[in-house]
Amino acid sequence: MVILIQKKYNEDKNAIHQTAFVVDTHNDVLLRSMTGKNILASLDESHSDLEKFKKGGVDLQVFSIWVSPSDSQKIGYYRQANQMIDQLEYLCSRVKDQWAIPYNYQDIVYNDQHNILSCMIGVEGGHVIENNLSKIDSLYNRGMRYLGLM
Repeated sequence: MVILIQKKYNEDKNAIHQTAFVVDTHNDVLLRSMTGKNILASLDESHSDLEKFKKGGVDLQVFSIWVSPSDSQKIGYYRQANQMIDQLEYLCSRVKDQWAIPYNYQDIVYNDQHNILSCMIGVEGGHVIENNLSKIDSLYNRGMRYLGLM
């Protein structure tokens, strides 16, 4: 009897997971993509790629834009962050029927109804705006929906 109850519970939780709206609020996989890894293909060494998002039933993924504050590259934090957003836009353009950046709630609903992963942008670290508040507007217009100050 206990085995039957456990089996029923396992079946129910899988069904619940597949019908629920699943959100992962943090993923650094863009860093892999920036170094040439194709996250639109299955990557054995990664927890995240197109196939794994599908298999995991993820409906909205927050892609973290992170630029090391100790990075000494001369191009600047803001420009590096924009390069990461460029990369996400490029990836979305390669699989338009599977990934899209949402700009508002209606986009998220549309994506959910069409089985498209909502690729939300979250920026980690206020240093990315380089003491210029107008850069927040620019990042917002590109799809950023949260900015972690530290």
